[in-house]
Amino acid sequence: MQKTSIYSKLNELLHELSSSTYSQNDFIIRLRDNNNNFVYFLRNSAGDVVTSPCNDVTIRRNIQFSIELGLVADSDPLDLTEQGRRAIQPNRYDDVLRTAILSYLERNDVSWPRLENAIEEVSLPEPGEIYIHLSPPIPESVFRTCLYILSLCGADTDDNIIKPYNRKLYLTHR
Repeated sequence: MQKTSIYSKLNELLHELSSSTYSQNDFIIRLRDNNNNFVYFLRNSAGDVVTSPCNDVTIRRNIQFSIELGLVADSDPLDLTEQGRRAIQPNRYDDVLRTAILSYLERNDVSWPRLENAIEEVSLPEPGEIYIHLSPPIPESVFRTCLYILSLCGADTDDNIIKPYNRKLYLTHR
């Protein structure tokens, strides 16, 4: 998986926040200026691929998402929640993040059984089609991000609950 994916960005954000407290603006500057995960790739005029730091809006969106997931407290200065502290413990990140994503979806009218049924019922189980089928009260981009993260949580140990294949999603049955 790419170091610059949202999955890695959230992990880095939590670890960075565990070492010190920051105001949100100072934390954005810290992540933008001192972090290799908060970058994107582009080609320069010579055709070479170079990295460029993410802009403040993108970093702020990641912080806000971690707050909505219950990993970071909505406070000034920013601080990890108990769940955020558990996520940075060795070998706990995937389980805590999966639980946080499922809880977030549940709060937004997408329970796990409802999501499972949608994946089974939709003839082309692609995230956009599942989003249309469920019509949750969150933006499609956030819904897609949640599904993407669920497909990564536990993937290294083949313990993920959703597997992507050819841009379609499939349930893993345990």
